[in-house]
Amino acid sequence: MYHNVGSLNEAGILRNLYRKGFSLDNCLCELIANSIDARAKNIILKIENEKIKLIDDGRGMNIENIKNMFDINRENHSNEKTMGVSGLGGKPATLILSKETEVVIYTHKLDNEKYLKIIVPWNEIMNEGIYTGKIKIDDMNEDEINNFENDRLNFNIKRGTTIEFKYNDDLNQLIQKNFMIKSGVDFLPNNRLSVVFGKFDTHIFLNDINEKNFIELKKYDYFCGNDNQYYKGIDVQTIEHYYTNGKDRFIWYNTDDFNNAYEFKPYGKIGFKQKVERTNVPDEECYVGEYLIKTCVRKNNDFFNIDEPSGISGETYSTDYEENILGSAKGDIELFKFYSKTNVIRNNQFIDGIELAEFKISNARSSAESKFSVFYVRTEIVYEPISTVENRQDFIIGIQENKNQLNSNNLPLNFTRLVSHIKQRKVDEVLQYFNDLIKEKLKNNSSSKKVDDNIESNEDESNEDVSNEDESNENELNEDESNKDKSNEDKSNEDESNKNKSIEKKLNEVEFNEDESNEDESNEVKSNEVKSNGEEFNEDESNEEEFNEDESNEVKSIDESRNIIEDNIIFDSDIINSVETNEDNNIFESVESSDDKKVSSYDDEVVVINFNNYTSGIELKTKIIKILEKIDENKNYSNDKLKIIDELLLSL
Repeated sequence: MYHNVGSLNEAGILRNLYRKGFSLDNCLCELIANSIDARAKNIILKIENEKIKLIDDGRGMNIENIKNMFDINRENHSNEKTMGVSGLGGKPATLILSKETEVVIYTHKLDNEKYLKIIVPWNEIMNEGIYTGKIKIDDMNEDEINNFENDRLNFNIKRGTTIEFKYNDDLNQLIQKNFMIKSGVDFLPNNRLSVVFGKFDTHIFLNDINEKNFIELKKYDYFCGNDNQYYKGIDVQTIEHYYTNGKDRFIWYNTDDFNNAYEFKPYGKIGFKQKVERTNVPDEECYVGEYLIKTCVRKNNDFFNIDEPSGISGETYSTDYEENILGSAKGDIELFKFYSKTNVIRNNQFIDGIELAEFKISNARSSAESKFSVFYVRTEIVYEPISTVENRQDFIIGIQENKNQLNSNNLPLNFTRLVSHIKQRKVDEVLQYFNDLIKEKLKNNSSSKKVDDNIESNEDESNEDVSNEDESNENELNEDESNKDKSNEDKSNEDESNKNKSIEKKLNEVEFNEDESNEDESNEVKSNEVKSNGEEFNEDESNEEEFNEDESNEVKSIDESRNIIEDNIIFDSDIINSVETNEDNNIFESVESSDDKKVSSYDDEVVVINFNNYTSGIELKTKIIKILEKIDENKNYSNDKLKIIDELLLSL
């Protein structure tokens, strides 16, 4: 004798709604997503004394739509590009937000459709463990129609849906904090309405009757600006997804090389190669979909000023744009995590962030360059799948029944490595752009200094010529006056000399000759001194010119070397955040290298040298040698080390 068996335990199914990963934040996001999927352009979260309403101007529902909405696990948006996935979200969302109390839904479509009211008695449903047949649909009465339309006075059309909850503090606080500039452990940024729906043009408002306010939600979309608001603009690359022979393949089309496709090819049974390689594209029937990988860095003068380039700052983690919406990242570990992750955007909705192995927070050590690559260069994975439970793209990304969450632990390695590779390209592009600006500034400063020195030298020579000419004229004038005085004196003496005897005259002549001889001797000594001093002065001046030339060459050498960013040594004083001081009080630091740097010359360490501490090439050379000795105390330099050291010293 045969028996037909099989049943659904409704009470178990209902209790299981709490185990679908729906937090209060997720529940509110779920209902907002439903309104946006219904093409709402405006949504109002209205807080009254006894009620809390979610009001939209979407398409509204008729009886058939309502039946589908409350059919658990029905795919209401099958074959549409919407945020819906499993046909589940609205049920647990209203259950949890209402705290198992009665929820009333008012809805109206245009085209002469009725004004309908849906009563969902969650208190009865959960107490009895029975869901089937418990949802009631009725027509609105006149007062309810008036309230429905009054709630839409700010809308252009009087259609849509209103979900009405009995007032509870948890729902009130949840709504209120979404309109505050604050994040933190108690309110994760990836749960905020401003983040989740930041790419939609739907306006979301808070209308608190008690506060008499009407506030619009500020949206967050890091990629919403024009290209000129970012260093080197926004880069967009395409990865195509193919499913062939039971395996997922991800093919990247480089925008700089459209003629070739690239991928990380398999290595061994389950691994993949470390480097991206050219590849062949699978047949079209294996095509699943595409992902857009967007990367960019918003301009921020506190981070790097392109008008006054002087190195990147490691002290700034967010822009004014972000702080005006999400608050300051200083001391907020959740914002740090949020900024470091690669965002997944599904049909315009932010789902969650994934952590790329090559760009973990732990990789952002003390150097500004590592912080730059992890926190500043933002990345998005954007895709637009058809909303079905079997969608392969959703499966690969890890989209859950709760569409506000994903399981990123099992993302394919050949996919995440491609995303990391594309992000690293942006890191390298922007850093090179910064270095070029710094080099250009140093070059211009050097040229300007030479011009100023030449002008100053010419002015000094001109002033010296004028001074010498004045001195010569003064000497001639003094000589003329002296001769005139002497002539008058001689004439007077001649009259008196007639009274003197001949012997006195001879005596005077002898005395005079003796004085003249002494004067000549004195003049000769003085002349020799002047000559000696002149030669010595010329020699000093020559030495000074030679010294200035050497110093100029050394400064030039330092300026050139400052911008030689080799694989092994980084010359940039602004990236030094934590330093050690040796006995000579010269600053240096050794930091661990990242995977993309070739640093075999220093036992996988990068030496950071602060050029601003040295005034000559000799001091700098001495410092480099001391650092090398400190790194390798035994001085057992390999041939590779000696070659790189020699190349560095020659460049100085």
